[in-house]
Amino acid sequence: MVKFSSEKFRKVKEEKNLTCEELSKRSNGIVTLSYVSRLQNGNRQPTIDKLSGLAKGLSVSFLDLLDFDKSEIDNYKNQN
Repeated sequence: MVKFSSEKFRKVKEEKNLTCEELSKRSNGIVTLSYVSRLQNGNRQPTIDKLSGLAKGLSVSFLDLLDFDKSEIDNYKNQN
C-alpha cells in the first residue's frame, strides 16, 4: 500500500525552512494555506494533483512524500 506521509512531508518542509504560507504560494495556488496545515497535521490525504503541487512547491519528487509498505512490495515481487 502506498499513502501520503505527513511525517515525511513535515520533515521535508522543515528542511527547506518553509512556512505553510510560503509552501502554498510556491505551489502556484494548487494547495491553500489551511490545506497545507491540515496535511502537516495528518488530517488529510492529498489527491494526485495536490500531491504534485506540494512536490513542486518543495522542489522534490512526489515519491519523497509517500510511504510504501515494504512487505506488500516484497509479496508482489515474489508472486511475479
